[in-house]
Amino acid sequence: MKNHVTLLFLTMLLYCICLSSLHAQTFPCNGSFYISLNNSSSPTTTHQIAFTGTAVEFDQIVQSNVHANAFGYNPKDHYIYGVNRDNNDIIRIFSTGGFEVVGEEPEISNWVTGAGDCNYLGKYAVHERSNDKLYFYDVTNGFTPETSVVLQWSPNSGNTGIANLALDDIVFDPNDPTIIYSYQRNFSFGSNSEPVNSRGAILQINADYNSSDFGNVDILGILSDEVILQMGALFFNSSEELFGYGSSVVPIVQNTLVRIDLTNMEAIFMANGPGAAGNDGCSCPFNVELKQEIYSLDQQCDSTQVEYKITLMNNSNLDLTNLIFQNTFEFNAKIQHTFPQDALNGDVQIDGNQIQIYNIDIAANSKDSFILQIQYQTIDGFFSNQSSISGLPEVLNATVVSDDPNTSAFLDPTTFEIETDQASFTQFIEETICFGEQYELHGINYDQSGTYLQEIEGHLTGECDSIIELNLTVLAENISEQQYTHCDAGPYLFGDMPLSTSGLYERTLENAGRFGCDSTIRLELEVPERLGNIYFPNTINPISQLGNDCFRLFFENNNTFEYSMSIYDRWGNLIFDDQGVDICWDGTFSGQAVQAGIYSYIIEINDSCQGAIQRVGELLVHY
Repeated sequence: MKNHVTLLFLTMLLYCICLSSLHAQTFPCNGSFYISLNNSSSPTTTHQIAFTGTAVEFDQIVQSNVHANAFGYNPKDHYIYGVNRDNNDIIRIFSTGGFEVVGEEPEISNWVTGAGDCNYLGKYAVHERSNDKLYFYDVTNGFTPETSVVLQWSPNSGNTGIANLALDDIVFDPNDPTIIYSYQRNFSFGSNSEPVNSRGAILQINADYNSSDFGNVDILGILSDEVILQMGALFFNSSEELFGYGSSVVPIVQNTLVRIDLTNMEAIFMANGPGAAGNDGCSCPFNVELKQEIYSLDQQCDSTQVEYKITLMNNSNLDLTNLIFQNTFEFNAKIQHTFPQDALNGDVQIDGNQIQIYNIDIAANSKDSFILQIQYQTIDGFFSNQSSISGLPEVLNATVVSDDPNTSAFLDPTTFEIETDQASFTQFIEETICFGEQYELHGINYDQSGTYLQEIEGHLTGECDSIIELNLTVLAENISEQQYTHCDAGPYLFGDMPLSTSGLYERTLENAGRFGCDSTIRLELEVPERLGNIYFPNTINPISQLGNDCFRLFFENNNTFEYSMSIYDRWGNLIFDDQGVDICWDGTFSGQAVQAGIYSYIIEINDSCQGAIQRVGELLVHY
């Protein structure tokens, strides 16, 4: 009995050690990006991209002895999933460099793909280039293939049929598991089968299993080829900003990090990092984020009152408890109040310029905020500070610091200036409007991007003026240019407009942009004349007065097409050669009538849809 108890104890101990070891092999969800680099074979190295202030850091954290691609970070279990390019395995990658096979795709022999990601529900999706399919799997509860779909071009894209694309990466919308973003490289690839009008385009894929448009691919806009040409990795951060890592040159050197503004389809260079032939990436935007911004700033004659808005966002799938908020403000500051008094539903403790909030609980996928009012002595200078949240699980980075959302930097302190010789700043206003709109402030309309100041004399005390600073962003007009040659029978559907003639057309998509702005699609449509039936005689009489004195072509509906005509005698000598839209042979050679007999002809007709069409035959000349 004693031996059985000892054996049971050792078994349980080993099981606990294994569980602990396995958990230790997860990747932290701390807002970092993960990129995989390889040179078309194993090993695959994983780098972490971290933002510290205005700097971007690239650190190699693991090397795996596998030719991996199609990375996706799973927020349910905090592992990275991918595919083995040497077979049809789907693998789970550990932070120690090891990996294990979780399943395989029986429809293929080996993965050619480079595009994959996980949504916030933990579902793993991967695009296979060889069959243009998108596969979906449940990888957190064992391994279950869920569905697959062949990608098709949306009717609004200007393309038709199967979306034959060599996608380098896909990324789920952080808030919507039915939306996937991708990018079509902006250069010729392989057999040149990828559409020209969508090169360099950010694409949107419908990933809703229950939608009739499941698998449809739309074009959102074109990025400038001066900044980026190819992106093997796509990421979202917790602020819902899209980033890419790829190449700005051909031949491919994947070493360029860019931020992608989805409102105006602009790619902004961020940094250069390590490069390789093969690249993929993933991120975990489902972390904890702390934002601190100036809610109002009122500089009076002898003091300045600042109200900070502090927001705690739990974007993870975990219910968090016993967190601690703290900040120590500048020497000339005194903390007055928090609104509400029990900020973040915790225990608030204030001591002069210091604040701690204990016992903070926040549910998964939720956020909470409070206003912190502080009185500053009026001393000239710039003042900045940064709050922190501690007590987080290690997988969420243990401690996070605040980021000022009013700047383009990352994890930066909130900064403001006090000037005793100026009027007091009562309010900072940040506004974004669409192209063509106006923003009104105290009777003045603004329609251009910029910073505007309004002075209000005698505000509040009657002794000090106040100033309102408006930072206005006017989004650029979103216009997509498309060209299409329509050769099919029937009209071409441009949205809900059936078009049957060549011309320039324009349609507006209302509230289609990220900020609810309208988007314009301009289409240059060519509808060529249809060739139809072709008629031509098999005999001519050059001296006839009945209309059959010349050998020419006749087209259906009296259409005109350019064609070339070559006439040969029975010995194969070329006796006539001409090209135009209405040419004929009158039975002469060098100004003399030819002898009666059989002559051969070769005719080539230029058709915009079918290309060059050749007709070969014989012609009888008689008198």
